[in-house]
Amino acid sequence: MLFGHGDDVQACGVPIVGNFSSNVWYDGYVADLQGVVSEALTGITSYPEPDARSLRTLLAEVNGVGLSNVLVSNGAIEAIYLIAQAWSKSRSLVVVPTFSEYEDACRIHNHELLFLNEEDFVGAIPDVADLVWICNPNNPTGRVWGRSQLLQLLEANPDKLFVVDQSYATFCTEELLHPTDVFDYSNLIIIGSLTKCYAIPGIRVGYVISADENVAQLLQVRIPWSVNTIAVAVAKHFIINGDRYQLPLERWFTQKQQLCEQLASIEAIEVLPSQTPFFLLRLKDGNAAQLKHYLIKEHGLLIRNASNFRGLNASYVRISPQDDATNHKLVNALKQWKP
Repeated sequence: MLFGHGDDVQACGVPIVGNFSSNVWYDGYVADLQGVVSEALTGITSYPEPDARSLRTLLAEVNGVGLSNVLVSNGAIEAIYLIAQAWSKSRSLVVVPTFSEYEDACRIHNHELLFLNEEDFVGAIPDVADLVWICNPNNPTGRVWGRSQLLQLLEANPDKLFVVDQSYATFCTEELLHPTDVFDYSNLIIIGSLTKCYAIPGIRVGYVISADENVAQLLQVRIPWSVNTIAVAVAKHFIINGDRYQLPLERWFTQKQQLCEQLASIEAIEVLPSQTPFFLLRLKDGNAAQLKHYLIKEHGLLIRNASNFRGLNASYVRISPQDDATNHKLVNALKQWKP
């Protein structure tokens, strides 16, 4: 496949009754958005704000930074590619296994790529690296580096630009980097996402928070109107009404723990630890592609084949827990699986 990511429901060919493949909160708020989208439709006969200015202003306000510290992007993915473009031909260190688009974006923009396993990351950054890419919490492993660890790295490596993707910031309980840290560390770029915790990946909204000069460099290469009118309206709705849409993380972690305990009883599966709701499974028999095909065709369940993450192999799959009943379907299906 050209795009090797999860949530490939359209390619399954059968109805999917349980989607474990996407790292997105499973119980979204679509009904609440009917009025928001309907009102936003009245504005689509005009171009959107070239730089999503109203959303950019709101993000600056709620994050305690200035307008010049914020860039709004068409999902976190556009932010990743803009950074790679703005610092093209750099030497980029990518902490793996992780989201493949860091590597892909860097390759397109002629970066020299270096890789470091997440187990060896802290305190082992090669001197030759210009940029350091880290997903925190990390996709797909669910590992989290605490704020103090990262601040020490920023302090110790002032000549390196750290791109810290905090798209899953709401998926953990640990203290992560604060947006205002960019005032003290000009070598820090924080990427954020508004689609994971609100379950709106089809509405592409992400953002960057960094020092003025870094955002200015990004603005030089971004295209105008990349964030559409409806996406801006939906994002503003969630930010303004944030108290109504708090991710029920404790409940999700409880569901994850129960699911992991049930999966651990299956001999053919090893459950790997994570600090987020999503986690990896290692298959002791068979491979991820076989298991994915079996679950789709026999049970209408979709998982993430994690074999294409650099540093993993064909024995890994990623799971993002669903509600209790759907989790139970997955457990029963895996108990019936014959590799």
